[in-house]
Amino acid sequence: MIDRIGHINIRTSAAQYEDTLKFYESLMGLKRVESMATPGPDNIWLYADNGRAIVHVNSVEEGGHVEPDGVSTGRLNHVAFDCRDYDLALSRLESMGLKYDRYETKLDGLVLLVTKDPINNIVIELSFGVDKALRADLQAN
Repeated sequence: MIDRIGHINIRTSAAQYEDTLKFYESLMGLKRVESMATPGPDNIWLYADNGRAIVHVNSVEEGGHVEPDGVSTGRLNHVAFDCRDYDLALSRLESMGLKYDRYETKLDGLVLLVTKDPINNIVIELSFGVDKALRADLQAN
């Protein structure tokens, strides 16, 4: 069912947003791209040279809520897994009695099922159709 971890999402303060983006760009050589599914200057994806999104960074406006270190999952907002077999995933969520939300994005065929790890309080995103978000223009030759 699962092919790979899709990406990590970091929610950070507006004051730390640019530094967060620069850190991941510098450390991993990732390329900054505005979100195709939900565009906005406070919603940036960092892509690897294979055209895949790796890190998703959101800026929270002043006064908005950012978890302090050591509370909940801290600034790590969710973990996403690139998946196939939507029906199997849905069946497992339901058989385990897990609450979930289904999101359709602006990219036709990219669907998300979002639930929570009830033991560790970690938000889990199961992403289907992630190839719709591949960036061929960022793939290495």
